[in-house]
Amino acid sequence: MTATKSRKPAPKRRQTARKKRKPSRPGIGLNFSRILLFLALIIFFFISIAAAGYVIFFRVVVAAELRDDQQPPRVAIIIDDMGHEREMGARLADLELNLSFSFLPHSPFLEELESRVRERGRTVMLHLPLEPLDPAKDPGSGAIYLDEHTGTIETLFRESLAQVPRAEGVNNHMGSKFTRDERAMSLLADQLIDHRLFFIDSYTVPDSRAMATVASKDVPTARSNLFIDTVPDKQVICSRLSDLAALAHRKRVAIAIGHPYEATVEALQDCAPAILEGIDLVGAGELVQIQNGGSK
Repeated sequence: MTATKSRKPAPKRRQTARKKRKPSRPGIGLNFSRILLFLALIIFFFISIAAAGYVIFFRVVVAAELRDDQQPPRVAIIIDDMGHEREMGARLADLELNLSFSFLPHSPFLEELESRVRERGRTVMLHLPLEPLDPAKDPGSGAIYLDEHTGTIETLFRESLAQVPRAEGVNNHMGSKFTRDERAMSLLADQLIDHRLFFIDSYTVPDSRAMATVASKDVPTARSNLFIDTVPDKQVICSRLSDLAALAHRKRVAIAIGHPYEATVEALQDCAPAILEGIDLVGAGELVQIQNGGSK
């Protein structure tokens, strides 16, 4: 009898026990890294803002002011009432000074003197007659009064400008009543816009609204600071030129008005070069451009 072979029991498979992984908890190191990154981003943001502020304020604003301070003071001297005094007007035009000249319309020597002034490369302006407070004073031919209608103001202005067709700007002759009236000055401003002219308020009355009104319509404008020859005496005019120079040093820009008088010619010829040393004497249009935010 054949003995049955006994089967060896199959070796038990080892069941590898799988360790259950515990749910991972955020590492302290990872959290710390994120916090550092966040802080770095915040610091970078504030540094960027500070750098931009530096560039805008110091590099642009302060640098511009420093450049302006390095520029010499600038002055414009306007000679009013041109066209009536042939000899005085010619002598003023021939001075080695960069004066500006404002011509009265319908004056007898206007064309001759205006041509002479332009040959010297000087600024030409229209000296526009406007209504004064004192009715006894006559502003002259072509004067514009407050009771004029809109169409009449336009017509009178165009007629006066046609007398000085190469005028770059306008300032008022008399006009102490007219320049106080905002409505009238607003109508005049429309004409200045149409003809692309700057305007200088001669400032014949302290409560003038001329400059403020035309400025509100974006007309390039400025205001006279002083008259140099209200007393037509050479020494007095030289003293007034000194006042002008002091004002220019203080404010960086200044405008003065003179007239074709013998004493004015002598003072400008003899006193002005020394008094205005270190100051740029520029055309009225250039000074208006500077005062209205431009530069030259």
